Amino acid sequence: MAQDAILNLVASLHRATTTREQGDALHWIKNSLVGHIQRKELAVRAGLIPILLTLIDTDHYPDDAQLRQTEQNQVQATVILSSLAAGGHQFVSPLLATDAHLALLSSIARQTASSITARLQFLRNLVASWKNGTPQGTPQALGIVCLESCTLFDGLLKQAHSAQSDKQVQLVCEIIALEAEHNDVKVVLANSNILDTLAALLVSYSLTSIHSRYQGDISELPPPPHASNLPKIITAIRTVVHGSAYRAYRFAYSQWVKDLCVSFSSGEEDIRLLFSRDPAALLPQISTPAQKTVSFSTTINTYGSSHSHEQHLGDAEHVNAIIGWLLVFARKLRGSSRLAALHLLAVIAGSVEEAADATLTTLNVQKTRERERQLAFLAVPLAARLVQDSLDLKPDSEQQPEDRIVKEQACEVLHDLIKNSKDLQLAAADGGAIKSVCSTLRKSFQSISAAKRVWTPHKTIPGHNSKEGACMLGEPGLSAEVIHTMRRRAGALHALASLADKEDSHRKLIVDANVISYLIEGLKPLNQSGGQVEGNTTDVMVAACRAAQNMSRSVAILRTTLIDAGIAKPILVLLEHPLLEMKIAATDACTNLVLNFSPMRDTLLALGVAQTLCRHTKSGPPALRRSSLWAFKHLILQATAEFKYQALEQLGASWILQVARGDQDESYNGLQGGGVALSSANAAGEQIDLLNPAGMDVDDPETTEEDGDEDGELLYDESSKTHYQASSMRSTLHTPAFNIKKQLATIMNAEQNAALQARRDDIAMQEQALDFLRNFICPPDGATMIDHIFTKLKPQDLFDVLLVKISTVPGSRTSRTIYRSIELILAASHLVLHLANGNTKHKEMLMSQQPLLEALLPHFSHPNPHVRVTAVWIVNSLTWTDNRDDQTAARKRAMILRTVGIESAVRNLSNDLDLDVRERAKVAIRQFDEL
Repeated sequence: MAQDAILNLVASLHRATTTREQGDALHWIKNSLVGHIQRKELAVRAGLIPILLTLIDTDHYPDDAQLRQTEQNQVQATVILSSLAAGGHQFVSPLLATDAHLALLSSIARQTASSITARLQFLRNLVASWKNGTPQGTPQALGIVCLESCTLFDGLLKQAHSAQSDKQVQLVCEIIALEAEHNDVKVVLANSNILDTLAALLVSYSLTSIHSRYQGDISELPPPPHASNLPKIITAIRTVVHGSAYRAYRFAYSQWVKDLCVSFSSGEEDIRLLFSRDPAALLPQISTPAQKTVSFSTTINTYGSSHSHEQHLGDAEHVNAIIGWLLVFARKLRGSSRLAALHLLAVIAGSVEEAADATLTTLNVQKTRERERQLAFLAVPLAARLVQDSLDLKPDSEQQPEDRIVKEQACEVLHDLIKNSKDLQLAAADGGAIKSVCSTLRKSFQSISAAKRVWTPHKTIPGHNSKEGACMLGEPGLSAEVIHTMRRRAGALHALASLADKEDSHRKLIVDANVISYLIEGLKPLNQSGGQVEGNTTDVMVAACRAAQNMSRSVAILRTTLIDAGIAKPILVLLEHPLLEMKIAATDACTNLVLNFSPMRDTLLALGVAQTLCRHTKSGPPALRRSSLWAFKHLILQATAEFKYQALEQLGASWILQVARGDQDESYNGLQGGGVALSSANAAGEQIDLLNPAGMDVDDPETTEEDGDEDGELLYDESSKTHYQASSMRSTLHTPAFNIKKQLATIMNAEQNAALQARRDDIAMQEQALDFLRNFICPPDGATMIDHIFTKLKPQDLFDVLLVKISTVPGSRTSRTIYRSIELILAASHLVLHLANGNTKHKEMLMSQQPLLEALLPHFSHPNPHVRVTAVWIVNSLTWTDNRDDQTAARKRAMILRTVGIESAVRNLSNDLDLDVRERAKVAIRQFDEL
């Protein structure tokens, strides 16, 4: 009966000849379809969508009465399309087949307010159903966000207050947040005015609700948004800036945000007062221990205390001011609004740390520590409390949409906030986050029932077997309940991965919470059968791999809990997953499982993990090749000689050497190492070469006498993103006024320069190849393995590669030493060290490489203590005597080292600031004296 009624309604709409008849038919169709999935399916198969689009496209109006009725009909038709789009993933295919989204978007600008709202609702529902429909990663963007639509969205966001405009702002922000999951969409939004407009809305709300002071012209700000739209605006900003330091800084240096905290007169008042005149809303004061004995320093109330004049905030101060501003938001708001503010705070703070282009002067280190201390005391407890509160919310079937968001995202916010910092992870654990996250994970594995379809006696509609795309439904996709559960589960696993990242005590607490079995369950692919949903989406499996990777860093847990849980086989299955992200996560999780002390190593080998890793190492994208070679080098560590021979044969000795050699273009003398002189000024006037890739011809900057101070040279390690100052990080370097445009240009080029990224990928592979050779010649049978390597490779070829990696960068326009990537230096130095640990013949071969010894000399004064101590270890191995017969040869080696100048360099390290360096230097000096 219902089926016949729907067919009759669609047919009556198709036959309607007047606008009134069309309106009546649309009214009945809308009331019949809303909330009824099966009726929607019948209507689509009956050809409803093309009919609705024809009505919406009508632009002929004989008179005003016809015009009003036609506009009402178009709104009704759009509402019906919106209802179909909200029905689930199966309705996306017929809507996309007719390009309904493009048709409604193209003419939206000339519609009435109610029509614009209806069309935005349709676009929002369509994007949501498209995004949520598949368990296999993120689908492609629908093309809704483009430069033309951004102009429209920008205008809608700036409207004055009204019920319609508030709804439109909400929908625009939701569309942006949903579509901006894709990087190309984020780029479009960043290149338009949308990000600036969203920032302006946030500042405008801040001025009315938090009573913040403002340094710019307040009349240029858009009207403050309604409070209910605040979390939508913050979420849209967070989605756009996520995953890009450049976009995060674009938000931070937006004119509106900059005017909020760009300048102040220190000495007049605490900078925290910039954010409120209400003492109750101020950030609490955090005590500041002595700087040299703590990990953190003062909070933002100390900014500018060393300056006596009004100035523009530098990079570190400006970022800290924004962090403080967002913290005020997070402390003032509640529920999903607090969650959104904390999430944006976490993304901004994380992006700032990743960019890390502020030099390691005392001031910048101080400001970074202030920021981390502030987050540990004020942000992390809020995030941990949100996770705890989400456990006390109503069951899924009874909860409000806001509660649903909190339950889905609370753990994800905690993860984003603490994932890069040991101190923040400790703060989260102190706040009880481990117990709350484990409880969330446990609840997310409660049984999920797949949505049951209403029974129908007909498989298809008689007479409506059209194969046209507009009448054919797509795959059903996942139900809302499954999507909600999977998001919550993925967030909990991500949070567990962050909590288990650094501290073994955290890993033991996670084991004690009895959730490892759920972690293993998170590695199983999705399976919907028998009315129950088992397994996981790709996002959950990736998160489970990350959690397994971090948990396996504990040897005790690796050898007991994880093997008992049966982690090996699920990980091995995921190595062959079709999605690249999944392969990389599974390979990273495999790295610790194949170590020699892992009881799962033999099982994985028997199941063919070596062949899989070898295949991935030689083919595929750079990230997968790097992860696979990393796992392979662990596989051969302390393995039997026979297995090492087989592994080397699988990869090929010449292939390994070629990867270790990398792209050594002699036109710029091997600058691919990545370490460069900072030969141009960054935003603060500090010398940096992040904008220009190593080896690129860069114009000399304008300098003053102070800028040319030899002791103040700043050096940048491109691959490790480490900056250091030749004068032991002296903080007296002259710094011109902060330049925002240069700062943004520097960050953008470092992030988007394809040649620079390709070189970083090449450096990463070089490092892993050198480490593979080092592990190959590790004990036992180190000397035998060295002999085997030299039968497969020409010794001089290997020494030539090591010489390039260890040598400082030639061709500098200054007289100062310019180092290469720390990773490459350490990888090459460790390989030299293991060669020096061979027998007397191997040591003599190394001593015959005088250019290599001379190249090692500058590393005794390298700013990084790990480099210095490795250089001393090499000397210790070369001057060590295996037996009485080796003393004459050792004495000869000591004389050569003395001639090169290495003995003098070692003696200069006897008073090094680093304890390990001092102790190793004492041993080397004693061995020199004994010889």
